[in-house]
Amino acid sequence: MRHVAASVSGSFDVVVVLDNSIPHLTTDADIATALLEFKRVLRRGGLFICSVRDYDAVTRGVAAIHSYGERRRGGEVFQLRQEWTWEDQTHYQVAFVVEKEGPTGPQPMLTASTRCYALSIARLLELMTEGGFTDCRRLDGVIYQPILIGRAA
Repeated sequence: MRHVAASVSGSFDVVVVLDNSIPHLTTDADIATALLEFKRVLRRGGLFICSVRDYDAVTRGVAAIHSYGERRRGGEVFQLRQEWTWEDQTHYQVAFVVEKEGPTGPQPMLTASTRCYALSIARLLELMTEGGFTDCRRLDGVIYQPILIGRAA
């Protein structure tokens, strides 16, 4: 995200960053860099749209498991979950775990880990404004996460 302008040519009407991708950038500076890159590839008046988790509604500092339920493929059954381990009040390690149901119980199939930045939506809106976006706002109830929108000036 911090190098979008180098990876595309031309300009665009919309940059879309969904499913809580922004918090994979773990500092305000990294997010500000990405926002400037998004703005660089947008036409004047173009839209930046992202969806993010509302971290103000998350209990910080407490390890948590978030189940994503059961998935079936053919005759196989898989259990999916995220395991969160907090480093401090703003950063946590998240492990995405997939287990396959077997005759002797769950068998690990995949574990992928990353670090995330639990920035508030208010702070992300501030960073968008500081990065030169106008009409920055939050939309709720459209999908399962809040959507933030800003317009390239």
